[in-house]
Amino acid sequence: MKFFKNKLLIIFSSLLCFSCGENQEVEETRKYDDYAEFSFSDVTTMYELEGDHYYIEFYSVTCPHCENLKTSLFNYLDKYKEDKVETKVYIFDAHHSESDAGKNVRSNFKVKPENFVRENLIAEMKENSVSSVSDTYWFSIPSLYEIKNGEFVSLTLGSTDIAKKYSELK
Repeated sequence: MKFFKNKLLIIFSSLLCFSCGENQEVEETRKYDDYAEFSFSDVTTMYELEGDHYYIEFYSVTCPHCENLKTSLFNYLDKYKEDKVETKVYIFDAHHSESDAGKNVRSNFKVKPENFVRENLIAEMKENSVSSVSDTYWFSIPSLYEIKNGEFVSLTLGSTDIAKKYSELK
C-alpha cells in the first residue's frame, strides 16, 4: 500500500508541475520598434529591398494575431542578427484596416475580384512572376510574403502558419 501511495504521489506531483508549465503564458516585452533595422517605410518598394531572397511580414500593432506571433518573429530576427540564420525578414506596419494609414497601404495593392478564391489569386501571382505592389494581392495581417530576385514566390497567412515558417527558415 505504501508503494502505491508513493507512486501516486509522484505521478500527481509530476502532473501538477507539468500543467503549471503548460499554462503559464509569458508576455512578450520586446516591441517592433526594437527591430527598426528590419523595417521599411514605403510599401511600394517591397520588391526592391536589399537581398536576393527575403520575406516581409505585414503586421499591425492592434492585431491580436500579430501579437501572438511576435515572439516567433522576434526570436527569428534575433537569430538573424547573430548570423544563426541567413534569410532576412523585413517587417512592415500595415496599420489597422480602418485607419487612414491602413487604407493608404492597402490602396497600393491590386484589387481582388468579387467572389475570389484566395488560392487561385496566389497561384496567379506566382504564374505571372509578380514584381510590383500594384500587381500583388492583399489578403490580411499577419501575412508573410516571400520575395526572390525581385519577384513574388509565396505567401503565408495566419499567425500559426507564419510561426511554423519561422521555425523552418534557415
